[in-house]
Amino acid sequence: ARISLLDNLTGLPNRLFLSEWLDDELRRTRRAEDHLAVMFIDLDRFKLINDTHGHDIGDAVLVTLASRIRRCLDEDCKLVRYAGDEFLAFCREDTLTPRAERIALRVREALKEPVRIGTDVLRVDASIGIAHHQDGDSADELIRKADLAMYDAKARQDGLPVKFDPTRHGDRLSPATLEPMLRHAVHQHQFRLVYQPVTEIVTGEMVAVETLLRWDHPTRGPVPPSEFIPVLEESGLIVGVGEWIIDEAFRQAHEWHRAFPDQVPLRVAVNVSARQLAQSGFDDKVRQALTVHPVPPAAICLEITEGALMVDIEAAWSALRVLKRLGVKLALDDFGTGYSSLSYLRRFSLDTLKIDQSFVKGMTESTEDAAIVKHVVAMARALGMVTVAEGIETPEQLAALHRLGCEHGQGFLMSKPVPADEISRLLRQGRQVARPFGGVQEPRHRVPVNPFDRIDVTAPVSPEELLGPAQPSTVATGEPPLAAER
Repeated sequence: ARISLLDNLTGLPNRLFLSEWLDDELRRTRRAEDHLAVMFIDLDRFKLINDTHGHDIGDAVLVTLASRIRRCLDEDCKLVRYAGDEFLAFCREDTLTPRAERIALRVREALKEPVRIGTDVLRVDASIGIAHHQDGDSADELIRKADLAMYDAKARQDGLPVKFDPTRHGDRLSPATLEPMLRHAVHQHQFRLVYQPVTEIVTGEMVAVETLLRWDHPTRGPVPPSEFIPVLEESGLIVGVGEWIIDEAFRQAHEWHRAFPDQVPLRVAVNVSARQLAQSGFDDKVRQALTVHPVPPAAICLEITEGALMVDIEAAWSALRVLKRLGVKLALDDFGTGYSSLSYLRRFSLDTLKIDQSFVKGMTESTEDAAIVKHVVAMARALGMVTVAEGIETPEQLAALHRLGCEHGQGFLMSKPVPADEISRLLRQGRQVARPFGGVQEPRHRVPVNPFDRIDVTAPVSPEELLGPAQPSTVATGEPPLAAER
């Protein structure tokens, strides 16, 4: 009987044990002064390790990571293997000694260390959601709350643990409910694309757009990307949806190229998930889309996160090397939030570094964040790369980025993501999204042939000089940004 309550692989208590133990713990909680906290720990992209390295390697990784998690917990905590790559950790705490968040941070740091299995060096991140038992919560409800918070953590760029918040998570559908809805959405063509302008900070002109996915549910209306994209990735649906995004974005790029033949082709950036990159023949699918929708390869940029590159470096390099030879541009997205290895910056011949919005948000208040941005810009310049700052929301942030020499930026200060028709209007009207510095329409060092050529501007500028008097715009908006947007 004891064996049946333990997981055969890791030796941890299993789901059958949990169903009996947790009910008893909750009854005890109702009588005690302390309360029960649960941490829902999900291993990001673990399924890719099974797919690319085999289940034997995957099992060895699971055993190693389970041992690391166990060592991070206090002696009176309980760790359960809940599902294949999911663990639940329980601890008791009171208002004087909250410890779930502290333990969760410890677990996350431990899991970031690479795992060495034979000659393989593998990296797995974790997303962690935290929920505290409230009066009336059943065992299933407590776990559901932690699960919702975990998916919110998965959507964040900084990877930090997230506590369940009823004001933010109360109306969210669970991943188990969302997955069949998303499968239906794929067949019913409920997805659409929007495009967020990337502007040259000096001129305020649009030099590229980032392609972003939106889901319009027939009864719920627009579903926040932070709610459904992690489910697409975890379920594997992102592979098929990603292929559609590539085809549709390339089609739109070709349409803009035909409609504005006298302009430098607008660069269209497309996000590529770790699952897509690990698929055999990914480079063939990109080449096929370029054949069907002929645009200059340099007008296409594939945006890849650090984590996606690190899942299987050899497979990523094999696919991206072919596309680089075709002339497709490569950008490293959310730089600074992952592994930040300088070796792969050179190995993958990346063209662009996108500075994560968490650093942009903090750079006007934190000397540490400002120093990070400064050094990232300097490093990119030394490697012949262009920098794009994400999530710019204030004139002060934009002015600080200009002072540090960052070439390009995107964010709600300049423009929210807009439909393709709005990008077409901007192209007809000269690509101007924001006011140029000092009213200069064309900077002295601008080279029109390549909109991503670097401009050497080092003079400081104030927010007032940068933006000038406020002017109405049909692109810029005061709407609050969604969590998953730049």
